[in-house]
Amino acid sequence: IKAFCNNFNGVFDDRSAKADQTSQLYTLDNHLAALLAHMNPGSALVTLHPLRKYLGPSVKQVKEARINHNLSTIDALSSFYKVEEFDLGNANQVVSWSANSSTKDHIIVYKYTRLDQGIDQPVMLCTNPSCDVAIKAIPFPV
Repeated sequence: IKAFCNNFNGVFDDRSAKADQTSQLYTLDNHLAALLAHMNPGSALVTLHPLRKYLGPSVKQVKEARINHNLSTIDALSSFYKVEEFDLGNANQVVSWSANSSTKDHIIVYKYTRLDQGIDQPVMLCTNPSCDVAIKAIPFPV
């Protein structure tokens, strides 16, 4: 499965939450993150705004944090996704909606790939060196 979402400039982030919501905000980017977590392994989701605050750390970030904290690493269970970033250049030179503007904002494309973890449910490993779950390398569901 491959999916693309034009969520440029945070349009699906906090800006998409209802103004009268006072406690927990669920945005459209929350839903995109959940969609990625439940996609089949090998699936890709391409966005124009980062989803990391809703996804948690990528497999690379978990591995680096666990190594820094002297915790064992289990690559397949570290995280359920990896991310690649591509800088396409200035918006006014790359996309039609910004062609006549003077904006110097770069268009960054984020490609999230759902990893095969060998289990049905997406999981990650904790990176807190004081956490028993992290020390024992017990994955927790996302």
